[in-house]
Amino acid sequence: MCKMCISPQERHKTDAILWEWAPQEAKKFQPIDLTEHVVISPEDKTLHLYNLQMDQTGQYICRLGESLTAPYFLTVLNVSDTELNEVHTPEAPLGPYPAVSDMIEEYGLILDTEWSAWSVCSNCGKIGRKHKLGYCTIFSKEYREFISAASNSTVDEAEFTSRVTSVDLELFTVFKYGIPCKSHILPTAIKNLPQVKSRNNEVMVGYCKVECPKEGVFEILDKEGKVIEKANNSAGIYSLMQELPPLEPDVERILIYAVKGKPIVLACPG
Repeated sequence: MCKMCISPQERHKTDAILWEWAPQEAKKFQPIDLTEHVVISPEDKTLHLYNLQMDQTGQYICRLGESLTAPYFLTVLNVSDTELNEVHTPEAPLGPYPAVSDMIEEYGLILDTEWSAWSVCSNCGKIGRKHKLGYCTIFSKEYREFISAASNSTVDEAEFTSRVTSVDLELFTVFKYGIPCKSHILPTAIKNLPQVKSRNNEVMVGYCKVECPKEGVFEILDKEGKVIEKANNSAGIYSLMQELPPLEPDVERILIYAVKGKPIVLACPG
């Protein structure tokens, strides 16, 4: 969604909103090519991406003139490359259970799992299953200056390139809500930390039981009890044999007069 603050006087300019993106290795933005799988909503200018491909990994922004939104960072992963550990809820009598938070003391980083909302229950009126996804995410406990070993001339170059530097850690001052472990913007040195490499994303599976939705279906029966007409009231359809449905309440309107240049107080009625 293009979350841009626009004054009421500029609402007519929304048609001029443009989406741009920068591929993973690119250094500048370029216009997005619209296709059958890349669509911009004409109503609110939301960008819709369907049938995602690996080469769509990158940074996305929308602009109106010189105004820019905060960027969206999209990482597209190959499912075969992403292992999911199936876990049970903490209340379940048997595991496996979700991974706990892990502190990487040397760099002041916290390794944790960010969970999505539960899915819809697979059944109604009887026991079903639900699931939610947990994404490995790295947070900074507090940014602190890290003195790298660059000044140590005895450090092997290959070893040094695998070390976490202060520049890597500084990224967390911008992403205070964490960075997913699989994100393309996470520095390689942090991805290669043993704790990060060994931690997979998770899918939590649980049991559920919900009531089935009650449909307001009005039936008309003949003398023998056979159904001769049905009307789905839930869909706003009524039979002529029914009483009229209740009318929606009228909208209240209050006309207030005020003196130009004088203060006025507006309060919601009710």
